[in-house]
Amino acid sequence: MTKKLILTEREQLKKIVKKASERAIRENKALGLPITYLEDGKIIKEYANGTKEVLRVKEKVQGSTTIKKGTILHVKKKTN
Repeated sequence: MTKKLILTEREQLKKIVKKASERAIRENKALGLPITYLEDGKIIKEYANGTKEVLRVKEKVQGSTTIKKGTILHVKKKTN
């Protein structure tokens, strides 16, 4: 008896997102447009000629917090 591989919704979504991302990258490169991605905590813009520009360094989150279902979070907007 052969078992069919049944993908979960999350696995299916991951496959779809990966294919869409790969296609978008190929299209942008073919059109000479830059691509933007996250690498080692840095947001990087890579131009068609291979030049890379660091747009922003992401802040690292310190510690971890366990949140129980139903917890209400109050978030303050960061001011500069």
